[in-house]
Amino acid sequence: MNVTLNQLGGELFGRLGQLSVELALLAALVLLASRLLPLQSPALRHLVWVVVLLKPIVAFAISSPWTLFAPLALTLQPEGSFLRYAPSFAAVEISNTVAVANVGSASLLIAGWLAAVWAAGVALLLGRMLVGYGVIWKLRRRARVHSTGYLFNVLQQARRALRVNAYIGVATSDVVRSPIVMGIFRPLIVIPAELLDKLRADELELVLIHELAHVRRLDNLTLLLQRLVAAVLFFHPAVWLCGRMLQREAEQACDDLVVNATDRSQTYACGLTRVAELAHLKSHLKRRIPMLNVFAAAESDLALRI
Repeated sequence: MNVTLNQLGGELFGRLGQLSVELALLAALVLLASRLLPLQSPALRHLVWVVVLLKPIVAFAISSPWTLFAPLALTLQPEGSFLRYAPSFAAVEISNTVAVANVGSASLLIAGWLAAVWAAGVALLLGRMLVGYGVIWKLRRRARVHSTGYLFNVLQQARRALRVNAYIGVATSDVVRSPIVMGIFRPLIVIPAELLDKLRADELELVLIHELAHVRRLDNLTLLLQRLVAAVLFFHPAVWLCGRMLQREAEQACDDLVVNATDRSQTYACGLTRVAELAHLKSHLKRRIPMLNVFAAAESDLALRI
């Protein structure tokens, strides 16, 4: 068991170490560029952060010969280290002493402890994702779907305004704090039931257009990929920064689509204000719904967006 953990730790140090260095450099470059370059479009800024997200996905799928880590590994490799780099493959192997050690008497090296901690962290985050998926599935089943009537008609107006042809359901719930989109392939817009009384028809239409924009942009798919990458690279700050920036830019990109499609920014701001008021009143429910937005585009920074 110890030998297995040691070998796994050595392999992880090579693969994840290389990826961590490259991801940190790429995230720093993107963050610097976003501060220095006049990127006014939230959709463009979101696309740039998607590139950061795709970096570890592509790295796991394709082994690229153009790596930044191998030269650094050769430079930083200490003499007598318990890990030995293989520069041609940018990987780490357990030293010869460990490789020939008896399975029963082998001691757990630092690499083995790191492997155990990494496996526990991945299992914990994936478990939270499954819990979140279960919560979303349960909420979706209990939501009241509107296939006719007032809310359904407003959704059809919103679909025509944004020119969305795909069928998208709409439902109300007493649990959600703000409008969200559940699902990727069969999206369902769920709004708090109280909003039907608090929003005028034109304000409700704009809020629904915002949720339709999430569907059209496939933001839930991006969010799912980010959560999976974060589960594997949970130790890397760039992954969490990327997730935060993706969420913020996606919300602002959808806001832009609403305003560009309708040219009713003041009415939209009033609708967001009412949504923010309701979300504040129901904020105590957030603690009862862990990982609610794992498969739903999260509403965030309402005050800044308004």
